[in-house]
Amino acid sequence: MNYEFYQCDSASYIVHNSTAKTLTVTASTGFGNGFDVPEPFTLAPGAAVVKTFTYNNAFDISTVKTLSGGFTLTGTADEIEVARISMPARISVHASPVEEPKLEIKSQARVLSGATGAVFKFPVEIKNSGSVPASGCYVTNGLSESTLQTGWAAYDPVTKQISGEANAPFDIAVGESVHILVGMRSFTDRLAEANSYQPAVEIGCASASNYPNPGQFDLTNIVDFTNTVTQYPNLSLVKTVPESPVLNVTATGKVFTATFKNNSKKTAKVTAVIEELSFNGQTGEDEPFGVSVCSAKTKDAKCLATSNKKLALSIKKGKTVTVKVAVRYPQGTREFSAHKGVTLFLKHDYDNTGRAPAYIPLTGTTKALLQVP
Repeated sequence: MNYEFYQCDSASYIVHNSTAKTLTVTASTGFGNGFDVPEPFTLAPGAAVVKTFTYNNAFDISTVKTLSGGFTLTGTADEIEVARISMPARISVHASPVEEPKLEIKSQARVLSGATGAVFKFPVEIKNSGSVPASGCYVTNGLSESTLQTGWAAYDPVTKQISGEANAPFDIAVGESVHILVGMRSFTDRLAEANSYQPAVEIGCASASNYPNPGQFDLTNIVDFTNTVTQYPNLSLVKTVPESPVLNVTATGKVFTATFKNNSKKTAKVTAVIEELSFNGQTGEDEPFGVSVCSAKTKDAKCLATSNKKLALSIKKGKTVTVKVAVRYPQGTREFSAHKGVTLFLKHDYDNTGRAPAYIPLTGTTKALLQVP
């Protein structure tokens, strides 16, 4: 649960006793006296009740800050703790600065696959390329993603170990970068959206007046999730060449490669699908530039000359496969920008209750496009 001041609501939860004992339940919060907690109550086995942590005016909103805390319910029987549940939450009091911090975010994650309730983890590097410090920074889920739970911690990319407390707000000095490990889980089934312009993951700072921090994500930083069951292969993106999230396209066009690995215990039969992100938000028009996907053996010139949007792949267990993606130079007066890109997905066919076959995106990558004369 996330709060931004000017808006702060009370938090209500359904409390269910799944034990075989009658419990005395005590509520607490990590936000001091900013919320009135429910009085202790008794809950019989199998019973459920709604309890509310009520926001009051005692919370200090005069200081720009971000607080991580939560709401906890503890059940005891015969003075012995039997059950405990904590619901993490965040409160940010935002500033109204003349100049905003500018965040540049790098993440190799594009699509993460797993089961409902499983925790997705991926490293993120955040740089403050603006001229003012960023303070009280945090990670959250998209405004429409109420079924996602978010967590983060400071992370050492060399040792690949967590180096700080969970959900601790962080500051970023001008010109400096921080590394964090983001964890998320979904409480409902969901599919990644190839053309989604709203990320599931968002990063903001209390020192920014807007929420989320403007310009924090571009096409190269959208992270989405696909919940899969065991019938679908477990695939991962190993690398792209070039590695940069921005592809510089020359007048003759540009080809990049992406390598994927099959982590499943059997051969994965999937389809590589390429899509243009070519909408011009200023003109309101779609401005296609031409893309294609080819096998690694295809010569660059031939791949640039084709218009294949799909490529069938058969990847043996434990093996990798490399595909080529060709991007053509924009025609006429059309131009590339950081808001235009190309997305490559590995997708699996499935039968949607007798309707036309659809796709589940399993993994992929997106590159923003810039043109080089």
